[in-house]
Amino acid sequence: MTGVFHQQPLREAGDFFLFVLSGYVLWNFITATVTTSTTVVQRRYDFAVHNNLTLVGLFFKLLIDRLFAMGLNLILLLGCLVIVKPQTIGLQLLLLPAMLLIMALVSLAIAYLVNVAVIFFPDLDAVFNVAMRLLFFASPVFWSAEAQGTGVRAILATYNPISHYLSVFRQCFGIVPFEPMAWAVTLSLSLILCVAGTATYRLTADFIRNLR
Repeated sequence: MTGVFHQQPLREAGDFFLFVLSGYVLWNFITATVTTSTTVVQRRYDFAVHNNLTLVGLFFKLLIDRLFAMGLNLILLLGCLVIVKPQTIGLQLLLLPAMLLIMALVSLAIAYLVNVAVIFFPDLDAVFNVAMRLLFFASPVFWSAEAQGTGVRAILATYNPISHYLSVFRQCFGIVPFEPMAWAVTLSLSLILCVAGTATYRLTADFIRNLR
């Protein structure tokens, strides 16, 4: 993808490679959060009972699985960063633990919200899967708004929530410049999602009684 989509005047090949790779690492975590959570309660009943897991425990277990897979991808990303552009590694890397904590909490909240939505509206299972495919192209995983500055890309980079998460993730590795506004938006969105997830759990935990 670096060879196909790279535009020489805008970004060096090495920089663009890291830009795309970092985007894929976080995108895989985001899409796994949604696509693997649509039928957790419906299809993981036997697994949860066999392992004596509560409803919260089951979602935490799946979160740990996603974080483990992301950890392996992070090792790859850090290795490529050291090889391709080690000078970008700096104090901003200290922001990575905070970013991972934010993503873990948001992932947990989204997973539960998605599963509850599918429980009440089963057809949403297919809708979520299709929506994630569309969001891949609407999110700056392999493109950036720098190519245009205005227009559709700029609108997507501003109003697509995933673009802000991608931005702060890349900032942790020095791939893109530090932007306080991106962190402010990310923290605000994360707070809203976590509050919504917590409220939904409190309202529906008694209803979902197939886990004890």
